[in-house]
Formats: sequence, structure tokens, C-alpha cells
Amino acid sequence: MPWPYSSQWHFETGAGTELGAETDSAGQLAVRHYSELARFGAAPFSGAYCIKVDPDGSATDAYFTDASTALLEDETGYWGFALYLSKDFTYPASGYTELLKVMDGTANIASVLVSTQGGALRFGISHDTSFTHATTYDIPLGKWIWVELVVNVSNAGPTAYTELYVREDGGEYENLLSLTGQTTVSVPVDGTRFGMVNTVDGPDSGFILLDSYYYHDPDDVNEAEAVASRITWSGVSWRKVINVDVARHVFVGPGTLDNLQMIAGDADVISQIRVYDTDRGSTGNDSLVAVLNHTAANEVVDLANVPIKMQNGCYIEVRDTTSYSLLAGGEAVPAQGTAPRAIATVSPRYWGSRSLISQYGLTVNPA
Repeated sequence: MPWPYSSQWHFETGAGTELGAETDSAGQLAVRHYSELARFGAAPFSGAYCIKVDPDGSATDAYFTDASTALLEDETGYWGFALYLSKDFTYPASGYTELLKVMDGTANIASVLVSTQGGALRFGISHDTSFTHATTYDIPLGKWIWVELVVNVSNAGPTAYTELYVREDGGEYENLLSLTGQTTVSVPVDGTRFGMVNTVDGPDSGFILLDSYYYHDPDDVNEAEAVASRITWSGVSWRKVINVDVARHVFVGPGTLDNLQMIAGDADVISQIRVYDTDRGSTGNDSLVAVLNHTAANEVVDLANVPIKMQNGCYIEVRDTTSYSLLAGGEAVPAQGTAPRAIATVSPRYWGSRSLISQYGLTVNPA
């Protein structure tokens, strides 16, 4: 599928500055460092940071808005994100909350939600006023799940649809839910809310973690292209070869950067990749270990002084334009081919184990 996505958030600057507009009147939503999550026996889906929502029995909305989502008549959009419900997460009977809500203004177009309306904690999806929930898949607690929502919109007839895919770490993708033959009452799509939205009977206990949000709107997508256009490859936590097109921690804790390549942008873009030995997005000169600059459009540049041993973690920045503007994610990811990206090959000490990352996080001063 095309690179990069229409929008992606990894929350890896730690400041939340790459995020869309925040709605959180009760102070339930925040970007949290892995050292803070370690106190709860948890860790991010990837990198050093993720979103933590503490409902504390509240039904108050707490979400970010991705204003870049825009679907017109007969178009299809693809959303992917990682979800973690804490081991002590409980809902009252018939409670639910929408985690991702596709909107036209304030009107619901489609959503993915967690619900106890089926008698157990399960996923549900909506399309306009239609709703269905899973009858066989109980959401596991204390475990990351990759979630994908596919939404086709049409108000010209009953042809629209919404589909939900899930994948547990190390498992296979499952097409869990579908709503087909729908008519979208309100078009176009003009925003997505991501967090805790439209909650009924808020969770009694526990917390929600959200990470690695992606949205993609490929041109001229039709039903036959849906499988090729899904965001499946991003739903994998552990990779030793990592595509870096926005700033992110490729690992935390001790490890080795084995190799780094920069694929430069086009002729109008001055590209730069910066590498820091840090696990909290620190970009001072004392953390800087390598810089790659391009000298010609679309060239591939290799880092010379590899491998590099890292003590705290490996944070890679992607910068472009004459002022070396930071590409941190969010709604302004540049078009395909115009911006640089990096291909990092890494060997982290705690690769493949969130339990070890969480244990290590207990030895790190909380961010």
C-alpha cells in the first residue's frame, strides 16, 4: 500500500504535540512513559510512550480528534490502532465505550467499541444507527490487541459497510465483525475521535492503553482492493528492521543500532535523520550519537559508524525542509516520496518481551 499513511500517531515525543485537538474535561487521558506504566505491570505496544485513559467510573468523554480523515461518497477508509485493557478492567452490565468514532461533524458514521451488552467484554461496531457485537470473542485482559476498522461510505443506496479485524500478539488476523448493506445517512467523513467516546456506564475499575494510531485513505479504493489496503503490517510490535517515517523510539533500554539507511526526499526537500541515545525523546547534544544528511534527491545514504551501542534507548528523528522541521506524526504526514525516512536495523536487549521491558522500567526514574 502507499507510504506513508494519511495520518499516524505514535506519541513518541512524549509531549503529545503531534496529537490532534484534545477533549478531556475530567483529566482522564494522558501520554505516559513506559517507566510509569511499569508500576502497573504494563508497557507500550511499541516505543517508549502510549496513551493511558483512567476512566475511574466516569462516562465523560476523553479523546483526541484526527481532523485529517476525509471520505467522500463511495470511498473507503482504513484505521488501525493497538488496544490494551488492564488486568483489573471491569464494566457494569450493559456498559460500553467507543474507542474510535468516525464522524461527519457531530453525526456518527461508524465506530468500534468495547461492550458488555452481550454478557461478556467484547468488541462491537456501528454504522450509522446499525450495531452488532461479537458473540464468540472475549477481549483478553492484560494483553495488547491490534484492531483494524474498514469503513465504506455511501448514501446513494444500501452498499456501504463496516468491518472489524483483530489480532493478538503472535496470533492470526480474524475478521471478527461485519455490517454490510448499509446506507450512510451522513457523508462526508470529516473527523475521527480516538480515546473514550460516548460512554454508557463507565468502567468500574482498571485503565485503557492506546497506541500506534494509523489512518489511510488510498485513492480510488474499491472493495476488491480492500485486503491490499489494510494496515496489517503495522500491527506487529516486535521488528528488528523498522521503517521510521516519523520520530519514534525504535527500542528502549540497552541495545545496538546495527544499521541505519536514509531514503532521501525529493529535490525540493532537504532531509536529515538524527539518532539519540535516549528513552524519553531527549534531543540535546549530549544524547546525539549520529546525523545523516542527503546530498541529492531520492538517494540512499548509509550510516558509516555502525554498529552503535545504546545505553538508554534509541530515538530517531526524521526532519525535512530547509529548517529541518521535525516530522512527529499527526495530521501533516507529507505525501509519498516528498519526505525522508529511515530504515533501522536494531538488536535491543529486551526485544520481544514486554514483561522484561516493564521490569526494566521499574529501574528507570519515572518520566
